[in-house]
Amino acid sequence: MSNVSPKHALCILHLEDSPTDRELVEELFRVDGLACQFRPVETRVNFEAALAQGGFDVILSDYSLPGFDGMTALALAQQRRPQVPFIFISGVMGEERAIESLKNGATDYVLKQRIERLIPSVRRALREVVEREQLRETETRLRQSEEQLRQITENVSDWILVFDAEGRCTYANPACLTACDAPPSGPCPDFWSHLDGDEAARVREEFTRATRTGGVRRVEFRLRTGGTHRSIESQINLVCDDKGARTGVILVCRDITERRRAEEQLRAQGAVLDKATD
Repeated sequence: MSNVSPKHALCILHLEDSPTDRELVEELFRVDGLACQFRPVETRVNFEAALAQGGFDVILSDYSLPGFDGMTALALAQQRRPQVPFIFISGVMGEERAIESLKNGATDYVLKQRIERLIPSVRRALREVVEREQLRETETRLRQSEEQLRQITENVSDWILVFDAEGRCTYANPACLTACDAPPSGPCPDFWSHLDGDEAARVREEFTRATRTGGVRRVEFRLRTGGTHRSIESQINLVCDDKGARTGVILVCRDITERRRAEEQLRAQGAVLDKATD
């Protein structure tokens, strides 16, 4: 089993009442060369005790057992250890029962008449466990990243707006909603209605250039909110899908009204000083 190289010996919970069949399975693993530790159980009581204890990587189970059947064992395993692969080994399992077992959570089934399939089946099951764990870790990291991004966009003072390819605003962060007197849980504000005609045309042209060239654009404009005009410094960035197709625009805005007022005051003071010098 070259594709499976656990850091410790593989622990297998083996539900089987036939010593001969148990020895056959153990011999298969010895010939394969994989270090294994078998925990044989024969009864429901011992099987449930083993499930409660845990610590195994795979469950192998006969389908027909005295006073106990494999489907019940599968149901118990799904309740207690659903993440552990469960593989039936049976000589009497028909196709319908096999399909039913897979629907109920079994990983695979191997006929005793074709016992050589057992090792590949275990290999595949262990590989799927690793893949599922990697997928869970990826999904966890993605959720953490999304949450981090949400906190950033909701707590920065800059305005962040997202537009679709037609220029419709599809997202505005709380800072933008507050500035535009829009309710926090309401629809996105009509960004273009806050721009005067010439300003709106100029900003739309910058959107078009960014989409056409694929580059970042910076533009300054004046925007009306609450009956006053604000000076806005902005950066236009493209939104692309996983294939690189341009699907929209992100607009990051910063209110620089106070800065512009301060600059005007400095210019006015400079002009007064120039006159005094003259």
